[in-house]
Amino acid sequence: MNKEQLTGTIARISCTFTGLTEELGLTKWTTSEDVDVTSLEGYTVVPGSLEVDTQTTTLTVPADKNNNDATYWCVITSTEHGVTEQKTEVTSKVFSKYCNLKLYVYPKGNVLLIFQFVKLWLHQ
Repeated sequence: MNKEQLTGTIARISCTFTGLTEELGLTKWTTSEDVDVTSLEGYTVVPGSLEVDTQTTTLTVPADKNNNDATYWCVITSTEHGVTEQKTEVTSKVFSKYCNLKLYVYPKGNVLLIFQFVKLWLHQ
């Protein structure tokens, strides 16, 4: 599931699979560069467990790595469905609480042109 996350905080993103009668065989997460996150410092993967017919796997991204939008891949294997290393793209969209407002005044003849620029640091 794609999710918005506050910059500089611990981020949790997840993948949910339904229609299962058996737990998924392999659940892992990779970066958009195909690096297994378990090899990176501070990342945590919880494979989840089968609940009725659903399993949710969760990736926790450390606060110091949660500063920009990022794409991750949830990778699963299901012997039940004959799936080997199926990838699902999940995006962590980062936002900030801060706003920057600037006012520019330009004289042009007898008219003052006023431009207001608002930059919301939603995506840094």
